[in-house]
Amino acid sequence: IPKYDVVSLSRLVNWKNIDILIQACATLGLTLAIAGDGPERKKLENLAKEVNGDVKFLGQLDRQDSLTLLSESEIFVLISEYEGLSFALIEAMMLGKKILVSNSPGNSAVISDFRDGLVLSEITPISVSERLKYLKFEGAKASAMALNASVKAREKYCESSQLRKMIKFI
Repeated sequence: IPKYDVVSLSRLVNWKNIDILIQACATLGLTLAIAGDGPERKKLENLAKEVNGDVKFLGQLDRQDSLTLLSESEIFVLISEYEGLSFALIEAMMLGKKILVSNSPGNSAVISDFRDGLVLSEITPISVSERLKYLKFEGAKASAMALNASVKAREKYCESSQLRKMIKFI
């Protein structure tokens, strides 16, 4: 049984949309763990209290603690307005987590909607809530997407796979 329903590893800045994630999780009664720090932290902590959200702010974590947190969580969320290739996203995929991302190019290049995760076309508390509800309560379908994400990450992004490709190329 996961310790947290939802996890986000993120710098706490407004374009990461953590406020929307907090609202959506509170609406659904989901537990949320947030790893990371930044200028929005106090504002986000206040919002979590206002909406009576079950939110744990864990601050900046090292890589091992981040991997432990991902392992203890069911759904990984990265709904930033813009994003490069996120190592946290790849690690969540490798660990077989259910994935919800924004359609920023760095995310949509990795996650295919309804194949290996869910991709938001708009980032609102309602759209995030609907997608989280799907991941949380559509057992077999959501689990199949998580498995697809894990297979994809191992095939395309793991170190040994990349080394084989480089050697073949050379």
